[in-house]
Amino acid sequence: NVLAQGGSAADAAVALYFALTVTRPSQASLGAGGTCLAWDARDPTIRAINFKQPPSVSRQPEVAPPGAPRAMAVLHGLHGRQRWSQVVAPAEALARFGHRVSRAFATDLAEADPRLFASGGMDVFAPGGRVLGEGAELVQPDLAATLTAIRTDGATALHDGPVADRLLAGIARFGGRLDRMELASFAPRVDEPIVKRLGSTRVAFTPWFETQGPYQALLWEALARRSFSGTGEAERPHLVAEAAGRAHGAVAAAIASSEPVTGWAGESQAAELMAGYRSDRHTAPAAAAAASRRGDPAGTGFVVADGRGGGVACGLTMGRPFGAGRVAEGTGVVPAIRSDAAVDDDALSPMLAMNPNSNVLFFLGAGSGPGAATAVVELAARVLAAEQPLGDAMAAARVEHRGVPDATFVEPAAVDAVRTGLEGRGHRVERLPAPSVLNAVSCPDGLPRSPGSCVLAADKRGSGLDAIVRR
Repeated sequence: NVLAQGGSAADAAVALYFALTVTRPSQASLGAGGTCLAWDARDPTIRAINFKQPPSVSRQPEVAPPGAPRAMAVLHGLHGRQRWSQVVAPAEALARFGHRVSRAFATDLAEADPRLFASGGMDVFAPGGRVLGEGAELVQPDLAATLTAIRTDGATALHDGPVADRLLAGIARFGGRLDRMELASFAPRVDEPIVKRLGSTRVAFTPWFETQGPYQALLWEALARRSFSGTGEAERPHLVAEAAGRAHGAVAAAIASSEPVTGWAGESQAAELMAGYRSDRHTAPAAAAAASRRGDPAGTGFVVADGRGGGVACGLTMGRPFGAGRVAEGTGVVPAIRSDAAVDDDALSPMLAMNPNSNVLFFLGAGSGPGAATAVVELAARVLAAEQPLGDAMAAARVEHRGVPDATFVEPAAVDAVRTGLEGRGHRVERLPAPSVLNAVSCPDGLPRSPGSCVLAADKRGSGLDAIVRR
């Protein structure tokens, strides 16, 4: 609706996020953190926005300050065309008047720990103790009132004033703790992304180690060093696994040594990373990978492009599904929890590709689930470098290697298809617990130059949606 009314990609992304806080608060509530990449043809600079909350100090679940609402306000301020109230109001109406529970949210509810609902802290999702199923009507009056305050007073309403007071009191009521000063002061960061070149195309990644951007940029460069586009399909799972294991190890070592991101993922670093690569044989990751980190598959992602060539790709996280596992009474907000400092949030992995000379957008990608950061890069490499149709690229088997353990993980549906080739090269093949789920827009001839070339893909591995709006 926002795009049909002439709104920008940023307007639509903001509206989409706030709608998710109503329809899928398990993965993207008003308490969520995350990161976005955004570009608008009126502004030649690609913007990276970081609203990931600081990690847990105690390495125990701790309530995090809301990050996403203020980040959406920043995104809207940079590239929005419609009024703030216009992009928040649709979510407010969904919360106040109700909506049907989606398959994705029903799945999250069914897979959640039953103790979340037995405690009474999430009665809105389990009235009378019975968890809502797909198609059930869900009305959230407290959340609607909070969204009303955000619509009329801006995102700051959640950080200071009566709504913030209710949020702090509601968190305290279920035994959580959030510092008032931290709530009031938390603000997103905006910076220029890590940018890699593919001819005249610029491929952008988020520039902070607490996101997946530095890992993705190094993986992209490593695949380019080994000519991913010229590699046969039988070798590609092996190449991706080899590059991923090495890149994860390099990132873990960089974080452990507090290495700055400046100059990261250069050609020489990628060449050193891939030294000794053999197309016919697996090589165990170097000792640096012993500090490898754990991945967290929770979260969600989305992409939006507009007819003017603007684009936004975002990844969101709650720290774990349903975050703190309680609704802050009087607000309708499910607070997020801080991630463990030794954990990588797989969903914080958006990508964006554009040409600054012709001012056209080529690609947007985002994902969530196990190995999503690797999968987004491979998808982009297939589409941008190998010029593979988006649908075919989306259907390709997905693999992941995190350095430690020395095992190549394959999505469940593809294990049989790629096992022989991987094991024949010396890989120990394991099954991922679930597939990653991606969303992407590919415009091979560029947007807005050739909108007819654009293809959207919501991964069939999940329950997402895609839509093209024609005006």
